[in-house]
Amino acid sequence: MGIERELANLCRRLNKIVPIVSPPELRMHIIQAGMKAPNVTSHWEMIVYVEPREALS
Repeated sequence: MGIERELANLCRRLNKIVPIVSPPELRMHIIQAGMKAPNVTSHWEMIVYVEPREALS
């Protein structure tokens, strides 16, 4: 068996076993001081709290 034919057979076998799955939708909620945090409904959501800068003296 030639190497090209062997590689083609391996590719065909891999394509049969590789699952085709769409990735989850990632979300990032950015909130500042005084804003209410939204409800997180999945493990693929993140809340980032941005703190106000301190006044420079």
